[in-house]
Amino acid sequence: MKFPIYLFFIGILTLLCQHSHHIHALPNQYLDDSVKIDQLNNKAWSYRNNHPDSTLFYAQKAFLIADSINAVEQLIQSHNYIGIAHRNLGNFTRAFESYMAAFKLSEKYNNEAQRGYSLINLGNLALYQSDFEGSLDYFKEGLATAIQQNDSSMTAYCYLNLGRAYRALGEYEIALNQFEYTLGIREAMNDTEGIITTEIDMAEVFRLDKDFEQSLDYYNRSIDRALKTDNQSAAVYCFNNIALIYHDMGNYEESRRYANLSLQKAKEINSKNDQRKAMLTLSKVNEATGKFEEALTYHQNYTELNEEIFGEENIRKVERLRAQYENEKKEAENKYLKEQAKLNEEIISRQQTIIILIGAGIVLLLVVAILSYYAFITKSRLSKKIEGQKLQIEKDRDLIEAQSKKLEALDKAKSRFFANISHDLRSPLALIMGNIENIKLEEGNHLTVNAQEDLEIIERNSRRLLNLTDEINDLTKLEEGKLKLHREKIAYKQFVAELVNLFKSSAELKGIDLIYKDEEEFELEANIDTRQFEKVLFNLISNAFKHSHRGDSIQVILSYKNGQIHTKVADTGEGIAQDSLPHIFDRFYQSPNKHYQSREGLGIGLALVKEIVDLHEGRISVASELGVGTTFTVTVPGNKVYESDALRYFENTFSRERSELLTNDSKQDNAPRNKLVPGFTDDQREAILVVEDHSELRAYVRDLISEDYKVLEAGHGKEALQILEKHKVDLIITDLMMPWMDGFELLEALGEDEVLKKIPVLVISARTTDEDKERVLFQGINEFLQKPFNKHELLQRVKNLLAQKDKWYNNTPAQLLDKRINDIEHIEIGLLKKIDSLIVNSIADSNLSVAMLADTMAASERQVYRMIKKLTAMTPLEYIREVRLRFADELIRKGKVKNATEAAREIGMKNVTQFNQLYEKRFGKKPVELLN
Repeated sequence: MKFPIYLFFIGILTLLCQHSHHIHALPNQYLDDSVKIDQLNNKAWSYRNNHPDSTLFYAQKAFLIADSINAVEQLIQSHNYIGIAHRNLGNFTRAFESYMAAFKLSEKYNNEAQRGYSLINLGNLALYQSDFEGSLDYFKEGLATAIQQNDSSMTAYCYLNLGRAYRALGEYEIALNQFEYTLGIREAMNDTEGIITTEIDMAEVFRLDKDFEQSLDYYNRSIDRALKTDNQSAAVYCFNNIALIYHDMGNYEESRRYANLSLQKAKEINSKNDQRKAMLTLSKVNEATGKFEEALTYHQNYTELNEEIFGEENIRKVERLRAQYENEKKEAENKYLKEQAKLNEEIISRQQTIIILIGAGIVLLLVVAILSYYAFITKSRLSKKIEGQKLQIEKDRDLIEAQSKKLEALDKAKSRFFANISHDLRSPLALIMGNIENIKLEEGNHLTVNAQEDLEIIERNSRRLLNLTDEINDLTKLEEGKLKLHREKIAYKQFVAELVNLFKSSAELKGIDLIYKDEEEFELEANIDTRQFEKVLFNLISNAFKHSHRGDSIQVILSYKNGQIHTKVADTGEGIAQDSLPHIFDRFYQSPNKHYQSREGLGIGLALVKEIVDLHEGRISVASELGVGTTFTVTVPGNKVYESDALRYFENTFSRERSELLTNDSKQDNAPRNKLVPGFTDDQREAILVVEDHSELRAYVRDLISEDYKVLEAGHGKEALQILEKHKVDLIITDLMMPWMDGFELLEALGEDEVLKKIPVLVISARTTDEDKERVLFQGINEFLQKPFNKHELLQRVKNLLAQKDKWYNNTPAQLLDKRINDIEHIEIGLLKKIDSLIVNSIADSNLSVAMLADTMAASERQVYRMIKKLTAMTPLEYIREVRLRFADELIRKGKVKNATEAAREIGMKNVTQFNQLYEKRFGKKPVELLN
């Protein structure tokens, strides 16, 4: 179909009529003014960050010229630049008016490019006023326009501002995605200003997400770029946010410095909004550092400026303008629809309408597709993250279950081990006790008094071992569910009273006040297995005796309430540390507190108590405080009864047997010490101090040496030091594992005293690991005797040590003891290897010192110094240098370093000249000679 020629002429005539009022200016003046407008707008844009007042000046000049010649696109641009200037100056009302004017013009003349930028500006203003949801609408609409126009710069702006809105809403991961899209576009455009802006926004996300290290990295990078491009506004923003980071990190001086820098720069560029932010930061810093007057001044300035910028009147004005625009828009839309309907009837064909609708649909579908795509990506990332977290949780759960099973298996293995040991011990114990009984009953035997005492000691300790095996067997039966209760109703008060009476003699011997309190008028009936429940009360009372001393008291108190019998065992003894209380009923638990190290046993007694109480549907609790005392409370079901004759009473045979052992221990603990054997005077014999917490073993050692030496006794290290203050001692025999102060601490205390360190020491201990021997060796002690020991060997060791004591007094400790080189040589070699290994592991650390070695070896610096000097004849610093040089020599000879500088760095030496000199002095050649 041919195009009607008359329509062409009608169109030409219409255009001529529309523009007849300025058509005469087109040839020359219009073009000159257009160029001038572009120049003015470009100047306005260039000053937007550093001098917003200059931006306002040039944009207004451009606006006047563009308005005079009706240059629509340039007029819209001028409106937007005026709005930017007002926004940076803090006048948001005027900014909104300018942006809205630009937006209306762009819609009126269908200028999609300028419409998109106007939407971005309006969204930015909403962001400034904290209307984050509203800003998202503007930016999303702007993004659709940018994609339609294929405008990379506008697309980048939209993603940037979407990121800012999501960041303000706390959606940091989505915000970072938007900024990454922006950065990719800006880098492709080689847009330095855009890259600076984007990286600053990314830095802000990391700051808000508390990733300060990454945030500081981005901010510092952005400051460098901003100052190179004279982007003062960006630098001001960075300075203030760095100040906030240092504030959150607690570095208030750095925070104050950057905040002052931000305020100064903000004043230079006349940015009221940035001044406001810097003042708020300075107020926070001064408040945090106690400068409250300065903090108040800054906060008042901030409030005044904030009110000026974000005052209610301004906000209401913007809202009125926005409402006015919406009304005008609706009216314009209604008018447009009417005119469009009329035009559609007269001019536009159905085909053109369809084309418009199809185009709009394609654009809409494109926008929806893009948004859906980004939503899909975001959702996929979140799904992957959640899936990863689920997998990690499952792995952690499996690991915890596996560890739990391993611990359970280990616990069972430990119980089986002890059960097997107890089973194996019972046969030899039966033979020992049987033969002791035969010796005692055989009429033809004539035993001396000492022999009879020895037999009693053997019998008592055999019974102790037998009792221990019984406890282990009971615990094993409980674990396997084989321990069955044989319950019967008994008179509980009589049962407890008789049991407490068994401890009376022990209490008298130890000087402890044992009190039994019955708070109920009537008899109490309990349905219990008396044989098993007797073990509960015996364990609790005997434990109270173990951890109480002369002058303390132990109370056993009975009470009844709501169908429950309460039995309290309360002492005023040592007490239990709070960190140990949750674990005292655990099997094999050993308190780390040195006060109890040798008196706790195997951690079986209280575990057995808890299991038996649980079997009786009862409960047990504990309350304790160090230095105050401990109270155990056992609660079991029971009843009050008025006729107790019908109740069966069970004799406490279990407790009776064991209380005899406890009474004997009390006798030993309170037996007079340090008696002199008749026939000797104090001056005739050398004095030996025996430090051992086990009373019978201490008595045994005393009896072995008391015929030839004066013997002093101590139950632990503290008591030993008290004796040494008052008595002259020629030799100390000590155990390692003792309460209050163990043998290791005693040896260290002796070494710190100029007089006491000259006393020779013989260590007798059951602990014979290399680690224990190393610790003893560190104290300068070379005489070590293992339990059980031979009587004659002990006497010979004592004799040898005393024979050489004069050498010790002459300050020649190397000649102190009868050194048994074969016994200690492997320990010394092991120690030296350990020291070498520690030095090599930290060879590149220039700060390696004796203190670090001592720390790693759990020893004092003085001990390490003494040991290295003894083993190498060098001081520790000399030996560290020797190991360093040998290590460097090996690197050089094997060609593992290129030059002397690299070799020095490998061994932690910063001064290469000094390294060359030391190396040449040690090996006779310079490193360079070997390297060449």
